[in-house]
Amino acid sequence: PGGAHGGKGRDSAGLALAIAQTDTSPVKLQLDARADGWFCGEDNWLITFRYRGGRWTAETRLFDASSFDAWPRMNPEKAAALHPELAARKNGAQWQLEIRLPWLNRYGLDGRAGHKMGLNLGFWRQMDEWGHGRFVSLAEPNRFLQLWLSEKSLANAEVSH
Repeated sequence: PGGAHGGKGRDSAGLALAIAQTDTSPVKLQLDARADGWFCGEDNWLITFRYRGGRWTAETRLFDASSFDAWPRMNPEKAAALHPELAARKNGAQWQLEIRLPWLNRYGLDGRAGHKMGLNLGFWRQMDEWGHGRFVSLAEPNRFLQLWLSEKSLANAEVSH
């Protein structure tokens, strides 16, 4: 399977993420936008990138655990508030996916310096000769890498997988 790496940055329009990989396997981004735990609040974004019909798409979902009266669930109505921008290009044998998530304070996407977020990336990998697979994450399953927004752009920061 192919390798992948990513970078991140921000500006006044939103949080920008770039992911580069050598194949068209799905990529999963989990963002705990307030870094308060995946099972807490309405700030838990799950964005899955898939290559379909010759182009990359982004499916955006919001895991809503904000109610004490209802079970946590994916909330499509709230997820519809986020309008991410997605760009993909092929550079030789490598795909580069770029996504910008606009700032949406109500659902945890706060662009202020010092704001803390939890982030995890998963890359779909085949596990056996029968085609069974799963997402392999940068962090342990259900764990998040912590990031803080700084005054300066983080565009040159990279993580490797």
